[in-house]
Order: sequence, then C-alpha cells, then structure tokens
Amino acid sequence: IQLLKSTFVLIKKNPNILKPTIAQIVISLVIATVLAVSIFGLTLPDEKFRVISTFAVVIFPLILLFIIPFVFTYYRAAQCWIVYKTFSGKDATYNDGIQRARQNTWDLLAIGFLSILFSLIANSLRSRGRKGGIGAVVSIILHVVAKGIEEIWDLLGNYLLPASIIPEKHIGEAFAEIKHMKKNIPAALVGVFGIDFVTGVILGPLFILMFSFAILAGILIAIVFGNPFFIMIFLYMALIASVILSVGASILKTIYFTLFYISVAMPDSISKVYRKDVTNYLLHKKTSVEKAIR
Repeated sequence: IQLLKSTFVLIKKNPNILKPTIAQIVISLVIATVLAVSIFGLTLPDEKFRVISTFAVVIFPLILLFIIPFVFTYYRAAQCWIVYKTFSGKDATYNDGIQRARQNTWDLLAIGFLSILFSLIANSLRSRGRKGGIGAVVSIILHVVAKGIEEIWDLLGNYLLPASIIPEKHIGEAFAEIKHMKKNIPAALVGVFGIDFVTGVILGPLFILMFSFAILAGILIAIVFGNPFFIMIFLYMALIASVILSVGASILKTIYFTLFYISVAMPDSISKVYRKDVTNYLLHKKTSVEKAIR
C-alpha cells in the first residue's frame, strides 16, 4: 500500500511518466470496445454482420496473445526511460521516451517474444493435467510449475527492460546485468510477489464486485425497461473499469524495477535531490514529499 502511494507521489515529479500507461489504457479500451461490439454483432439478424463479428471474435485472441505483448513492452520501455531521465535530474518528455524505445526496437521485440514464449510454455503445462487420482496430483504439480515459470519470467522481464533501455544494451548484454539483481534478491522478490499479492488482493475482489454489480444493475434496469441490452451496457462499463485498473497496476512494476535497476547498477546517476526519495521508495518508507504533504 505504501509502495502504491509513493508511486503516485513520484509521478508528480514528472507527469509524463504516466503518459505511456494512459496510451496502454486507450489501446486496451479500443480493443475491448471492438470485441464487445463484435460479440453483440453475433446476435444481429444480418448475416454480413455475423460473419464480420465471428471473424473479429476469432482473431482477437491472436492479437491479444501475439501483438499486445510487443505493444505494451514498447510503451513500458518508454516509461523506463522517462523515469530514468527524471530521477537523474534531467528533463524528460513523453516523446523522449517513445524515441528511446524506437532505438531499442529489436531488444523490445526479443523481450516481447520471450514473454509470449514463457506464457505458451506455462499454458501448455496447465493443459496437460488430468482429473482423478494421480492425474489430479500431476495437474496440481504442473499448475505450480507453470506459475513458477510465469513468476520467474515476470522477475527477469521486468528487470531486463530497464537493463536494456537505460544503458542502451542489446538483450544479450542486458542478461549480464542480472548479477546486480542476485545481490538484492529480497528487494527484487518484493517487486514481483509483493506487487502481485497486493494488486491481487485489491483487484481480485474488486473485479468480482464490479461485474456482479454490473449484472445485477443490468438485470434490474432490463426488467424495468424490458430491454436486455442494458445488461451488456453495464457489463461493458465494468469491463472498462477492469481494463483501467489492471493496466494501471502495471505502472507499479515498471517504475519500481526501473528505480531498482538504477539504484543497484548505476546509483551515481540518481540526482542528489532525489536519492533519499528513491531509497525510501524502494524500502517502502514515506518519501520526503509525502511527509511534506502530511
């Protein structure tokens, strides 16, 4: 919770840090909107609309699996650069971040490809489980292994991004930077498991409440007006809120691991003005800005 508060306090130092996340949210909302319209199109009597909608519904999972990881990696890379420039005491705009991300296009493609690969491996392991007896035990073990693979890549991927973007190294050289993370395993694990746990505890129940409320409200209004279309409207509103919350949560890891990388690999690059704030942020203590506000 303190990390969440401090993240937004740090963003106040340069609001441009938030812009890549806003771009991701906009893209997610466009995708969610087109998908919602496509699903609705399946119910229309016009055969042309149904064919187009069916195509869209089939192709969207492929877009989410094979294209969105690259797009989001691109924007997170831009965010890494803005965070680095800001806390090194230099001006940094949204365009600066985008330009730097373009310079590392091949590295970002490699990171995006690895994200897809690890995701496919984890999903493949989960699908091999069977029901009943030993099969159920094997299924549980495979699920645990799959989750472990996801968390390992989550840790490495979040660290490799600033390790390649900030010093402008290719992905092979960035892997060598993992040695810095080995010396700070507790802080690195907090960045992955801590953030996952907190966002899971907060977002999980919140998602359930939002969709439950959306369904109930939609049903009640549909009964009053005699039109089931209201159920879809409320579900869409809940979907929008879910997209904003889930994509917004990723900013925590991007900022955390960027500052974590800077502090362990190149601490002298942090401006003296911000060193105490960055240290307190990584240690989950109140920053000087927060104390001043309070």
